[in-house]
Amino acid sequence: KWLGISFVLGVFASTIIFFLGKYLYQESIENWFVYISKSYSSIPVDELKGDNKLVYFAMFAVIGMTFSPIGEELLYRGLIHQSFVPKFGNNKASILDSLAFAIVHLAHFGIVHTNGNWKFLFVPAFLWMTLMFLTSRLFFYSKNKTGSIYGAILSHAGFNFAMTYFIFYYIL
Repeated sequence: KWLGISFVLGVFASTIIFFLGKYLYQESIENWFVYISKSYSSIPVDELKGDNKLVYFAMFAVIGMTFSPIGEELLYRGLIHQSFVPKFGNNKASILDSLAFAIVHLAHFGIVHTNGNWKFLFVPAFLWMTLMFLTSRLFFYSKNKTGSIYGAILSHAGFNFAMTYFIFYYIL
């Protein structure tokens, strides 16, 4: 039961983050999902019509729901978390692994390349890192509720599924 709920919680978190970005930054480069969508630029825009859009969405969603959630959750909620537990306990270890998760996600958004220049978008980046920290804590919650790393993986997969959906059907 909690495995399914974990997936839905990830979808819910991504949905909140999408609409918050849209509300605060509309379609500008300061909107994290808009900027992340630029990494999908290898797809010709005219290919994203009709059945092709669903095919591309499915390909990107399957990849996004597989590799990042498995690898990142084994690293953050697994290896990093467990290395801090003996010294700090379970909750403080989660805070530390969530901080690491949030900082690493600056690579997705925060330090941006636009118009041939690199920029650090301080306020949107800080907000993005805060959201990634809270999302990471949600993944930890899912791990605890399921008693397994699979809860975190499924929550992360749900997040990435929804993010890919919003990028394909609301941004691109």
